[in-house]
Amino acid sequence: MQGGASSVLCIEFSDSRYPAQLREITDPPMQLYVRGNPDVLSGPIISIVGSRKSSVYGHKVVCEFVPRLLPAAAICSGLALGIDSAAHAATLENKGITIAVLGSGVDDENIYPKSHLRLAHRIIASGGCVISEYPCGTQAFKSQFPARNRIIAGLARAIVIVEADEDSGTMITANRALDYNRDVFAVPGSVFSPTSRGTHKLLSSGARIAASPEHILQALQFEIPPALQQQRLLLAPDESELFKQLSSEPISLDALAQKLNRPIIEIAQIMMRLELLGAVTKVPGRGYLV
Repeated sequence: MQGGASSVLCIEFSDSRYPAQLREITDPPMQLYVRGNPDVLSGPIISIVGSRKSSVYGHKVVCEFVPRLLPAAAICSGLALGIDSAAHAATLENKGITIAVLGSGVDDENIYPKSHLRLAHRIIASGGCVISEYPCGTQAFKSQFPARNRIIAGLARAIVIVEADEDSGTMITANRALDYNRDVFAVPGSVFSPTSRGTHKLLSSGARIAASPEHILQALQFEIPPALQQQRLLLAPDESELFKQLSSEPISLDALAQKLNRPIIEIAQIMMRLELLGAVTKVPGRGYLV
């Protein structure tokens, strides 16, 4: 998609298409400039943000989390270097919908950083959108990014922080999300890494731990249909057979062994593999669920 400001929709606060989640915050933008599909702004959204100086660990977390969150929600971020762009890219690689919020105009000449212009085009072409409260022609200035961050926080049902130093734009986003009564999840990291200081501070201040995507989905009570989850997992035949017996209600190994008429030790071994894949969750004393 070329041509600067082509196909840009301006959604005023009074417009019925204005995102309901964003209406709830104390300082909503009076208009949104949208390039792409505006309908995705009305569905469930999870924001994923983090350090521009992200590590291999941070990228691995994003690549692990995004595919498992996608059936439940669109992924929102800020198109920045590091974790933000990794979240957008992982969403596109897994054929999901992603939303990029800018601190500049959404026209080609002002998309920032310039190196992510092609990524912005891919987001739009894949059914997502690039949005801003600033009109086309507005250049990116440092002072505009904290305001951009409040939109990332306000649009989402929950926000996931993957790597952040204590003094960073990511922490501004997290604190805005807390102010807006959003669920804030922080991914724990190495105690030796500067980009863990912010996430660990959030955890000590009451943010929820995100040690796996399931922690997020369960806390938000997002249910992924087992059939859809199975499509995203490359399961062996015996794993697939067992997975089909599971639901959001816990079931014991004994009950599974009886249903499938198989030795309980085989069921336990298969279930261990599914648990390592992150496909199932063990509920102590009650069994397993998806």
